[in-house]
Amino acid sequence: MPADSSSEYPEAFEEFWAQYPRKAGKRKALTAWLRARKRAPESAILDGAIRYAQDVNREEQFTKYPEGWLNADMWLDDPLPARTGPATPPAVSKSDAKVLGYLERGQRLADAARRSAQKEIS
Repeated sequence: MPADSSSEYPEAFEEFWAQYPRKAGKRKALTAWLRARKRAPESAILDGAIRYAQDVNREEQFTKYPEGWLNADMWLDDPLPARTGPATPPAVSKSDAKVLGYLERGQRLADAARRSAQKEIS
């Protein structure tokens, strides 16, 4: 009869695993969790995992692997900073700036030609 695979993991770890937002590297996460329990109570680790999972500023693509989160004692961290748009407009390369300069000059010349044509008509 095959062994029950859930018996490999302590119940408290399974509770952490159920709450943590990224399911990757379970065996490595268990090792990290066992070490983390020596530094903090299980309840503090679990509470931190729940806070991290529910953090509205956490982006899925940047969610830490559980092993790294545990090894870095991230249950102690403050909530993630609020996401904002870029503070400054993206930089324009020299070649793009040159092209933009030509476009602006062309627009000015076209505007001047249009004004000149309107004067001739009136």
